[in-house]
Amino acid sequence: MKITLIVFFILAISCCLYLGNAENPVGYAKQDIKKQTSKTVLLKPSYKIVRDMNKQLESIENQIARIDEISTEMKKMVENLKSALAARKSYPENKMTAKLKQLQDLDTKIQMESRQYNSISNALKVMHDSEMAAIRNMK
Repeated sequence: MKITLIVFFILAISCCLYLGNAENPVGYAKQDIKKQTSKTVLLKPSYKIVRDMNKQLESIENQIARIDEISTEMKKMVENLKSALAARKSYPENKMTAKLKQLQDLDTKIQMESRQYNSISNALKVMHDSEMAAIRNMK
């Protein structure tokens, strides 16, 4: 809506400038030409304003286009991050579960070996103590 109004305003001023700068058409008196030149003088600053507005409008359109490009790139980056995060969540959980199972199996084996060692050690100690007691009783 705003852009339409700006374009209409620019066209209206362009038409005024064209009519103000036109050569003497057939049927115009010198007074009419003087009136037109005075109108032209009044419209010249408006032409500068329109030109500046066109530059600003062009700059704004360029900025909007750049923002659209950046938002598209950011959407792609967000999608890539989401997919990477989903892959990372599923992959390490499986890997961690496997590693945790290996650690638990290793811990179970160590505990079993420790029990076996303690059992053998206790049995040997009992045998040693009984042999020592037998030797002491002989004396």
